[in-house]
Amino acid sequence: MRINTRDYRSLIQEIIEDLDTLELDSNQLHLTDPLYDTCLRSEVDKNTYVVELLPRLTGLRICEIGIGYAHLAIPLCRICADSSIAAIEAPTREYVRLPAFRKLIDSNNIDLRLADITREKFPFDDCSIDVIIFSEIMEHLSPPSLPDVFNEIYRCLRMGGMVIVSTPNVHRLRNRLRFFFGRSIFESPATLVGGTYGHIREYSHRELMDLLRSTGFENIMTHRSKTSYPVLTTTIDRILSRFSSWLAKCFLTFEDFVFVTAIRA
Repeated sequence: MRINTRDYRSLIQEIIEDLDTLELDSNQLHLTDPLYDTCLRSEVDKNTYVVELLPRLTGLRICEIGIGYAHLAIPLCRICADSSIAAIEAPTREYVRLPAFRKLIDSNNIDLRLADITREKFPFDDCSIDVIIFSEIMEHLSPPSLPDVFNEIYRCLRMGGMVIVSTPNVHRLRNRLRFFFGRSIFESPATLVGGTYGHIREYSHRELMDLLRSTGFENIMTHRSKTSYPVLTTTIDRILSRFSSWLAKCFLTFEDFVFVTAIRA
């Protein structure tokens, strides 16, 4: 039984508003931000789609790599009956040690473990997880570290287990326009945001599929995300967003996000 998207939207909005009152750090989304509505819409769309890609909603052990502010992990706890939720977060994210955040995690029975996934093995046993969610994390990591990260994902998944990967599409229209006007689409690796890097490298559908295939995954599938990148509220941005959405319906390479699932052989 799939969740009702409208109910999930209400749930994720409730969670974000609760997190806003915690004031975990300066980088989280606040209700007073001018981009709140567009960011919230994009966040809900992405997380709803991730849940829809799950093989089922019961009896799973699910691990989210990069729990962030728990916008996905907590809804998973409430939606996926009889499933256990684990997560990994970088130890450089200072808010994960705050009592308010720990209370939030513990009250939802989330098994949160801290690890630098670019330098350490994942803190899970071999073949111990049914689904690993790797959503909007890889663009923040050093490209040379990704083969080892995906090998760890493969190691931790059970036979027949699924990985769900999403990342901003390097070929999206906004990036093409930035290139056209001589601007970089990436953020400086010297800049840290909340203890982690900005977008060091973005990827295309083919690049992500090739990376999964070289790791040993099978049944690799791309999915149309129906999700738009958050945009400014100016008229030109709204027009550009609508045009981008139209292009994405016609050409997969223009979608704002890459969504891929794969199965451990």
